This record gives sequence, structure tokens and C-alpha cells, in this order.
Amino acid sequence: MRLRWLLALLVTAPLGACSADAGNEVDDEDWLDGKGDGASAVDIAATHLDVDLATSNAVATIELENNGNVELEIGDLAIAGVRDDRGNRKFKIVGNKLRVSNVRGAMTITYSFLQHDMANGLLPGGSTVIWPYFCGNLFPCHSKPADGTTFTLSLDNV
Repeated sequence: MRLRWLLALLVTAPLGACSADAGNEVDDEDWLDGKGDGASAVDIAATHLDVDLATSNAVATIELENNGNVELEIGDLAIAGVRDDRGNRKFKIVGNKLRVSNVRGAMTITYSFLQHDMANGLLPGGSTVIWPYFCGNLFPCHSKPADGTTFTLSLDNV
């Protein structure tokens, strides 16, 4: 009996040591951490958008004030990938929100967006009046920012 227990311990102990890096896992615990806008555990310092209007593809680089859990509104965006200082990150979409846990450094989100007929996204004529209510239909954002964020925008194929 004792030998079986010892063999089981020897077989399962190394498996625990081979588990994935906890920093890369998406967890749903403690997202808000008492933050004022109720949208994310960390404040956004700046948002940099690189948008290609011909392909409807974009890259958002989100600079955070601190490392931590991030939840952003994404409306009907199609998220292709998320990166931070450690490389590619796992992410989860809950409702119309993108969640990434334990973000370190700037977060880069590659995505595509749709054209909208109403004033809730990019209009067919190329204009938009989304800020702040429908920002998630054009870029990952907080529609009720408590962080006083700044923006830069680069447009290609205008």
C-alpha cells in the first residue's frame, strides 16, 4: 500500500511542476479591484491606434498606468491577438468585453472592425461620432473612463 502511494506521488508531482505559467492564464477573479470606472483593475494611460481603412484591420496599443487585469469594451470587434511585454497572451471574451489577466507593460491588440449604418461605429462615409458610448465598435476602450486617457491615431488607405 505504501509503495503505491509513493509511486502515485512520484508520477503526479512532476506534472504539477510542468504546468503553464500562471501569468499567462486568464482568470476571472478580482477584476475590478475597487477601481472607480468599474471597467478594469488598472487605468489606461494612453491609447495608440493604427487603423487601415481599406482592410478594416487595426492595432491598438494600450499603455497602462500599472500592471494588472484589464477588461475593455470591444463591441463587435473581432480580436485576432493580444500581446504584452511577455509576448502573446491568452484572453477571454465575456459578453462584449475583452479580458486579459496579469498584463505586464503595454498591451497590443490586433483586431478587425465592421462598418455601421447608425452612429454607433464607423459610418459608410468614413466618419464616426462614437466617443464615448460606442467606442468598442471601433477600438478596445472604456466608455466611462475615470483615467483621463490620451489618444493618438494613425490612418492608412484613407
